[in-house]
Amino acid sequence: MAQRIITQTAVIAGMEDYLALLEELKEIVATSFADTSKLLSLPQLYFYGGKRDWSNYAKSTLQYGKTVGANDWQTMYETGTYLNTLPKIKRL
Repeated sequence: MAQRIITQTAVIAGMEDYLALLEELKEIVATSFADTSKLLSLPQLYFYGGKRDWSNYAKSTLQYGKTVGANDWQTMYETGTYLNTLPKIKRL
């Protein structure tokens, strides 16, 4: 549940190009959860998704997959699907 709230807030921050909200979200995660490595990696990834910045989204996905996300098949599947589909659609 917390992961979904974090990722959806990051998407909103990206859609509005609201970097201050992203930074505030990261700070809240860092101070509110015991195991923050995964949760701190997700906001940046989803921020780029919300912003429709597919190049940085792909780079963040790769970095996430090489580190804390290596065992997170759900996020990797989701981001892979987005990267395969959404950049091809001109109007979103």
